[in-house]
Amino acid sequence: DIKIADVKIAVNGTLSNVFLPGVVKDMSLIGGPLALKVEGNDLNVKGKGELGGRPIAFEYKEFLNSDGQLYKNSVTANLNTDEATRERLGIDLKDFIDGNAPVDVTYTEYEGERSVADVKADLAPTHLFIEPFDYDKKPGAGGAVALKATLQDGHVTKVEGLEVTADGLDLSKGNLSFRGESKLAGGEIGAFVIGETKGSMNFTVDESGRYNVNANTSFFDLRPFLDDEKPKPPEPDDHAMLIKLDAAQMRGADGKPMPAGRFLIDMTAQGIYNKLEVDATAGQGPVTLRLNNDGGVRTFTFDAGDAGSMMRSFGIYQNIRGGVMSVRGAAKTPGEMDMKGEGLITDFRVVNAPTLARLVSAMSLPGLASLLNGEGLAFSKLEADYKWHSQPGGSVLEIDDGATSGNSVGFSFEGTINLVDSTLNISGTMVPLSEVNKVLKKIPIVGDILTGGSGLIAATYTVKGPTEKPNVMVNPLSVLTPGILRRILFEHN
Repeated sequence: DIKIADVKIAVNGTLSNVFLPGVVKDMSLIGGPLALKVEGNDLNVKGKGELGGRPIAFEYKEFLNSDGQLYKNSVTANLNTDEATRERLGIDLKDFIDGNAPVDVTYTEYEGERSVADVKADLAPTHLFIEPFDYDKKPGAGGAVALKATLQDGHVTKVEGLEVTADGLDLSKGNLSFRGESKLAGGEIGAFVIGETKGSMNFTVDESGRYNVNANTSFFDLRPFLDDEKPKPPEPDDHAMLIKLDAAQMRGADGKPMPAGRFLIDMTAQGIYNKLEVDATAGQGPVTLRLNNDGGVRTFTFDAGDAGSMMRSFGIYQNIRGGVMSVRGAAKTPGEMDMKGEGLITDFRVVNAPTLARLVSAMSLPGLASLLNGEGLAFSKLEADYKWHSQPGGSVLEIDDGATSGNSVGFSFEGTINLVDSTLNISGTMVPLSEVNKVLKKIPIVGDILTGGSGLIAATYTVKGPTEKPNVMVNPLSVLTPGILRRILFEHN
């Protein structure tokens, strides 16, 4: 008459040709052999197989009666994941990782449908990239990631202790929060290093899906954000962004350090700016930019106390020294993306400018070429009206009534700069010795006959083609033609 309490059962066996459907998400476990052991209240299964078609080695532990135990069950596994496997696990990292990543995970289930996953991954075989920062780790270079995820009823509620390390990359003290069915709600990165940029950040994701990001950096490298890449069309899963960034120090496009800066970027999921603010210092002057929607009407203001340094620091143009710059613009009606306005730069010099040098050379003006390659050509003013045409994939800048004045040479110019395909088409008139010509223009009647209202000696020109190296064409006949005839024959064709 044996009592059940006196019966002890132990099992040692081997499972072969195993098929366990839906073990993780929609992925089934197949394969074997698996070692099965039951001793007292402990169940243990250990071995190798395939999960979702990928090799896996694991050990599964379960308390047959979990009352009073630390957990219900736990599995420790090693799985070499690819992009398809990560997506099926609900971990979509294709915007950052390409290639296989060996993962060690310990997944523990507790009472109350709560579970915890401790994850460590080897990033050495992967291609790791963070496009906004131009960060790129090639396969073969070392890297690792670690995190602890808490789940409730199978959905992630938080991620703690997120750490990512690789050459030139270090993210630590990372925590993420989720709501609903593993929907990201916010998070923080206590410290990060990406290339030269160092700082910390926190963010929230509101119900509409907009990311609200606050970042503080002890050093911010502007260069990755000032490259010449063409704008990319928005992806279906892009999000609206509100980014506030404070930088204690920065590095500009010219590689030189810059003082503190503040940036605010409010952008739709389609890549359209609702608001853009920049407060910085370049060279010897402040830089202030404001793009606003006042009552639904877009307005734009931009001021630089040292125009040349600003253009070099922000990767706009390398060949201007000094100058004070002011640009104003506005749309006509609420909701309109196109804007029109005017720009002005005063008291600046142009040095070592290849396109300008080709214009001067075509006019056979060795004195101007010498100035251009030395201290530079001085201008007291450059002004123009503009129209900004916004369109998918980029924008087109249309310039009207452009003119410069200086002691050595003056220009008129108009045309377009296409930011979609990085081309320009500018034409105008070049007038050497512009101060002398100004005197001639003031002579009543005779001045108009000699100068045609623009200058005694001049040439019409066209600059057309890729912005990096456009074609320069000068009409030599216009040099020899009296002003009034030149104006009729060349400037109004």
